[in-house]
Formats: sequence, C-alpha cells, structure tokens
Amino acid sequence: MTMTESEFKSKCSSILAEQVGSVEMERFIMLLNRDTFDYTEWHKDNLFQGETVDSHVTR
Repeated sequence: MTMTESEFKSKCSSILAEQVGSVEMERFIMLLNRDTFDYTEWHKDNLFQGETVDSHVTR
C-alpha cells in the first residue's frame, strides 16, 4: 500500500525529528526551502562520502 503525500510527510518529519530534534528538523526544512539546489546531487556527493554499499551492509 502506498502512503498518501500527507502520510509520507508526517512519517518523514517524525523520523527526522527523532534523529535530530524538532528545532534542527525545522532548520533543515528551511534550508531546503530557501536554497535552490539539486538535493539528489547534494545527497549523492555529501551524505555518504567515502562509503560503499558494502560498508553499510556489514554494520
């Protein structure tokens, strides 16, 4: 079953708030809304720098 957009936003917000706190979650959302950049490219270039799929599987 596919989540609705509302359910998806709610779930993602909950996960992010749990990991970094609600204030930092809001800060992240504001940064995404303010900046005009390609999130996919940023994610690929910055989030897992120097890591491979194998390094995540073995954890």
